[in-house]
Amino acid sequence: MKRTIKEELLEVISRTPGVAGPALIAATGKGRTVVMEALAALRRAGKIEHRGSKKTGGYYAVK
Repeated sequence: MKRTIKEELLEVISRTPGVAGPALIAATGKGRTVVMEALAALRRAGKIEHRGSKKTGGYYAVK
């Protein structure tokens, strides 16, 4: 069964808290725009949050 990009991102973020955008792009093999749109949707849904600055911050799963 094929997983969605959101499911893939949520799994990676759960396994490696504080992971940054470029690492998520590399981990999923998807394009930057696709990953950023999926991250925005996950943030709006309250499943993840971004901590820190835009350059050095990372994503964390919300419990």
